This record gives sequence, structure tokens and C-alpha cells, in this order.
Amino acid sequence: MHSITHIAVTLEATQTVAWPHYAGSTLRGAFGRALRRAACITGQEKCTGCPLRNSCAYGVVFDPAAPAQPIHPSFRDGLPRYVVQPSAWRLRAERRSNPRL
Repeated sequence: MHSITHIAVTLEATQTVAWPHYAGSTLRGAFGRALRRAACITGQEKCTGCPLRNSCAYGVVFDPAAPAQPIHPSFRDGLPRYVVQPSAWRLRAERRSNPRL
């Protein structure tokens, strides 16, 4: 059985950032790139075929091997181990620049 852990993170931009409408995919991609840089010891371009894929932090969390029997066609490449769900931070940032919101 798998457990679910909720982690709250506060980020502060050091320069102006143009966020897409849904920032979750951008934050997930940034986390994935940083985790791969920190965890990958083979330097391979892709995880496919890597003998460490099932024990490497990046492989386990960000690029899991495909299951023998997918639970749904959208998860044929493996079930994501985490989801990034930004809070209403965009609105808070807009309120700081425009107190009337």
C-alpha cells in the first residue's frame, strides 16, 4: 500500500517570471530537471534501459518503469509518483501589486 504525503513549499522569485496559466507543469518540470541532475550517476540521456532505473531517485519518482498491466491507458508509461498542485499564489502576487483585488 502506498501512502500520500503532502508537502508545502514556499518559493520566492529572484527576478520577474512569466508563468503560464497553470504553473504546476512548469514547477514539476523544474523539479524533475533538478532531481535528475542531482541523482543520475550514469549520465545517460534517457532512463529507458538503465539498470539503476528502479533504485535511482529520479527513475523511481519522476520516470517510473511502465507497469506490466496499466491501470488506465493514460498511465501506460508508469504512474506518476507525485503531483504539483500550486495554491492560489498567483492571486496573492497580484494582490500585492494591486491592493484593490
